[in-house]
Amino acid sequence: MDAPSTSTPNAPRVLLVDDQPTFARNAARFLDAIGLPTEVASDLCGARRAMAERTFSALCLDVRLTDGDGLDLLEEVRMVDPRLPVLVMSAEDSAAHRQRAERLGAVGFLPKPFSLRTLADALRDMAGVEPSAPAPRGRGGRGGFTVVMYSHDGYGLGHLRRNVNIASRLVDGDPPVDVLLLVGSPSASVFALPKGVDTVKLPSVIKVGTDRWEPRNLRMTAGAAADIRARLVQRTVELVQPDLFLVDHVPHGVADELLPTLRLLRGMRHRPRTVLGLRDILDAPEVVRDGWRRAGVYDTLRDLYDAVLVYGRPEIFDTAAAYGLDLLPPERVHYCGYVCAPCGGRPARQVRTSLGIGDGPLVVVTAGGGHDAGPMMEATLGAVPAIVARTDATFVFVTGPLMPPFVRNALVRRAEGLPVRINTTEPDLPSLVGAADVVVTMAGYNTIVEALSQRTRVVVVPRSGPSAEQRMRATRLAASGHVHLVEPDDLAPEQVAERVIAALAGPPPAAGWEGLDGTENAAARLRELLHREAPAGPALLERQA
Repeated sequence: MDAPSTSTPNAPRVLLVDDQPTFARNAARFLDAIGLPTEVASDLCGARRAMAERTFSALCLDVRLTDGDGLDLLEEVRMVDPRLPVLVMSAEDSAAHRQRAERLGAVGFLPKPFSLRTLADALRDMAGVEPSAPAPRGRGGRGGFTVVMYSHDGYGLGHLRRNVNIASRLVDGDPPVDVLLLVGSPSASVFALPKGVDTVKLPSVIKVGTDRWEPRNLRMTAGAAADIRARLVQRTVELVQPDLFLVDHVPHGVADELLPTLRLLRGMRHRPRTVLGLRDILDAPEVVRDGWRRAGVYDTLRDLYDAVLVYGRPEIFDTAAAYGLDLLPPERVHYCGYVCAPCGGRPARQVRTSLGIGDGPLVVVTAGGGHDAGPMMEATLGAVPAIVARTDATFVFVTGPLMPPFVRNALVRRAEGLPVRINTTEPDLPSLVGAADVVVTMAGYNTIVEALSQRTRVVVVPRSGPSAEQRMRATRLAASGHVHLVEPDDLAPEQVAERVIAALAGPPPAAGWEGLDGTENAAARLRELLHREAPAGPALLERQA
């Protein structure tokens, strides 16, 4: 049994009986911090001894203990003190347990898992035990707000890049906001994080088929990795007690790992806002709708999310109509515009000087994380002699940190003797893109949006599959004249050279492309949700008729 907490003579004292040491220790610390001194007993024997020696204001009692049934102790307590408030806790939320607890006079039944704030609320509202300090909210009780963002991607960088852009803008305001990013990417360190933003690394997983994920590096089963990730997400949320939880792209998380956390958040008395953020194009509409229907996503969006932010504009792609979000109340779906890094980085002349480039054309070849960019970059590298024969262009390839080393090494060998430099990463990619005359890229959201925002010509080679997302984006933008398209089925050095030469000879994209204020709008919408009071969670005790 832990040593009793110190307290003032008249302060309320709680006895917590639970045989899970980590939970019991964290709960006691949390309750102590808000003015509810708490003593821990790990079994029935320790609880009986503590109650014989001291008087308690409330009892929090687990059902399954190492030396017996907690409800037997409740029956003993009732013979001695019929009025002591007792909260029963159990991972087995059975009708039999609830009925017996109620019959023995328990004031509440808390099914595990629950948040520590929920426990504090229950002690106040049900047991009538008032803390001497308010429950910590947001930044550990220091004012401002705390946001947890979930970015599942373990393969690319696009989802994480959008979240970092939004987080960087969100923390730049008053009152202060801290953002903790739950990330699956092994390369999160490539991003410079501002003050107020930090990360928690989840084990990386990769998608190997429809609704099938496997560990990227760990030599364990998919189920074991999924369990670790789900527990890390839930425990982080329990410890941080965020004011808002922003989920990127995957409403249920990888392998449904977010569902326990979403339900936990919904059950809090002062529950955080839960928000889903989506890029404009996900996949073919029929694929997304069918997958969401089979998985029950529409029910989740209705019952467990407060809002959906779409990082795009309906005039270019009507995300709500395409994917069935128009079934939700319209006020819950908000188009933010396109999210990209803010302009105003290094001037083009400064970038060119740092590269040792004069006034000749600069072609930048990039593809985000780069895990499957090998064919596009090989074809572009093969196009360099034909392009150089017609222009005096210089090339900078940014392969991305996730490109397999053997692919990168082959590119480096083939580039010898050509006006080409090959970098793994670029810490200030937006400035490099802004300084380029042409960007050759796959049809990922971030690079295209950032290039168009800086009026840089784009030659795009969309990923051929399995998702239709990149082809849909590339086709729409090519039809509107925003990009030059190389179909992946026709990918060859000759086609790439033709498109790059045409792009260099043509005008830059039109100025004033609409909807590039998505970062600012998303941050503003999140701040608005932070300031809006959420409805109280459901009653914690369901009394039997």
